[in-house]
Amino acid sequence: MTMMSWRSHQLGLAIASWLALPAVALEPASPIEERIASAATLSRELEDLAPAIAGADDSPRAARGGGSLSTHGGGEAPAAKVPFESQVKRYDEARPWSSAYIARPWSKWTGGKSLPYPSAGDAPALQGLLKKESPDLRGVAAEALATLNDPEDAPRLAELLDDTSASAPVLSHDLMSSSFLPIRIPNDAEAPETDSLDWSRRWAPRTVSTYARDGL
Repeated sequence: MTMMSWRSHQLGLAIASWLALPAVALEPASPIEERIASAATLSRELEDLAPAIAGADDSPRAARGGGSLSTHGGGEAPAAKVPFESQVKRYDEARPWSSAYIARPWSKWTGGKSLPYPSAGDAPALQGLLKKESPDLRGVAAEALATLNDPEDAPRLAELLDDTSASAPVLSHDLMSSSFLPIRIPNDAEAPETDSLDWSRRWAPRTVSTYARDGL
């Protein structure tokens, strides 16, 4: 056997051996991971659909009139992304724990009601998501996990305090604007013309560390 034929023979054996290796099956995502991922993805999609209203964070009444307000420093007030009511409903359905997460500091004194999701049985899966590569998964999982109010999760959340990766946005609550009447404007993206802006909510950016900090 010549050197060339020997090398060809060895190469053939190597290829045959590689082809004979069993395929490595990718571990399927758990139902909880799929739910958290879906909630994060929907949040980003809804934020993209929300209109940016100039001056909304300064005065909802003036912003509804279409004006752009000035800040105390003389510059133009920053635009805020205000959601439509239909989008708020979709957000709350995808992230049913969000209200409990915001109310955590007071829920233990007011006897806050438990939510159908997540439950204590979901804790191990949510804890595992805190170590996932995706910052969207880490952030939203931290939000959901914090609503279980388990002191043993505090060290896990604390490990994320230095994680400044951008995560999925949240719909924050603006109580100062909740008393204003809604403005009805066309929402061609996904709702009928009767849809209205919810001035009590604002889209806000979040990092993984912000989710963890607010959850502690």
